[in-house]
Amino acid sequence: MYMLFAPEAAKKEIERLRSLVTGPQYPEMEMNGFTVFKLLEEGDPDITYLYNDLLDNLTTMIVTLAHVCDPDRFVIGGGISKEPRLIADLQQRVAKVREQYIIAVPGFDVQACYYRSSANLYGAMYNWLQKYHPDQVF
Repeated sequence: MYMLFAPEAAKKEIERLRSLVTGPQYPEMEMNGFTVFKLLEEGDPDITYLYNDLLDNLTTMIVTLAHVCDPDRFVIGGGISKEPRLIADLQQRVAKVREQYIIAVPGFDVQACYYRSSANLYGAMYNWLQKYHPDQVF
């Protein structure tokens, strides 16, 4: 989610999300994707709430982009794409929107990027090759 916001907006979004949690703030835990999904599997109510909020926002963005761009597929990359639950839950949410608004939602699928968490590295390498060795890019 950090890539969706400018630094100042990201700080405001973090404050907003923190204001939504009602339980302990987990001061002694290192919060990262692994910890969050572990807490989600354990049924932590705050993490579950935030996860559902994330899914709602991603679903809204995907459906909105589908109307604008009409793609065949949306791929999710980065470290979060390693979590199979996210992709499955996102696919379910999108399918639910399709059932509710069958005429309004174009056909497309959602899946994990082939390179998963390494997608950014391949993209960076491709850009570097294009800039400094364009003869090696096909």
